[in-house]
Amino acid sequence: GAVLVLFPYSEDEDNATWEFINWLTKPEQLAQFATTTGYIPIRKSILDLPSTKQFLSDNPVYKVAYEQLAYAFSYWHFEMMGEMDRILYESLEKIERGLETPEEAMQKGAAELRELIKS
Repeated sequence: GAVLVLFPYSEDEDNATWEFINWLTKPEQLAQFATTTGYIPIRKSILDLPSTKQFLSDNPVYKVAYEQLAYAFSYWHFEMMGEMDRILYESLEKIERGLETPEEAMQKGAAELRELIKS
């Protein structure tokens, strides 16, 4: 994946880092990043940009992925998120490998998640 790590060591660098992040996360920059790398954009607002519309016109294979942004939402990560992701992953894997029915795997996974939430 695309990772960016910045370590400002002074107030000037801290301010410059903040300015860079603000610039980098503007719709125009994110549109350029998404259309040149193939990554799905992280902001719905880029869908209205002329450059994105042109990209989708020239590359219709990406259209479905971009249309899925209408259903995208964000959620907060917290301490046990990794463990919860593992439970969901393992439940889905059991379904994919035919080890359990979808209903069985999801019921067991949900029970594990409930226990984790209680703890």
